[in-house]
Amino acid sequence: MKRLVILCFLLGSSSQWAMAETMSIPATAATPESKTHFEQYYDRASQKFDTGAVNFMTGWTEVVTQPVEHFQQKKGALNRIGNSFMGTGKGIWNGTLDMVGGAANLLTFPLPQFQIPLPQGGVDLQKMGVIA
Repeated sequence: MKRLVILCFLLGSSSQWAMAETMSIPATAATPESKTHFEQYYDRASQKFDTGAVNFMTGWTEVVTQPVEHFQQKKGALNRIGNSFMGTGKGIWNGTLDMVGGAANLLTFPLPQFQIPLPQGGVDLQKMGVIA
């Protein structure tokens, strides 16, 4: 229970910091050249934290999306069934790696220069239609 409370606090704090950061910098001063070293570090660290949280919490969706993507690749009943089985295996593999990589990104977000690679770049929420 204590870990859950800490995780919720960290996730809530990240979104509050991101909102405060975007509200405190005028739109004209948001160019990368005008940002200080700390602001650039903060942007990379918060992006790594957010990416890690999304991949850790939604990595399991690969088990559903990969078979569907593979099913739609080729025509013909046997090809579709074979592709669905391949997609299931790939979904289990990618989902597991996305969740483990997301957890690793969450733990190492203070070191944004060390980005942990994820299969296919991790979970794509735009492709799933969650965000615009």
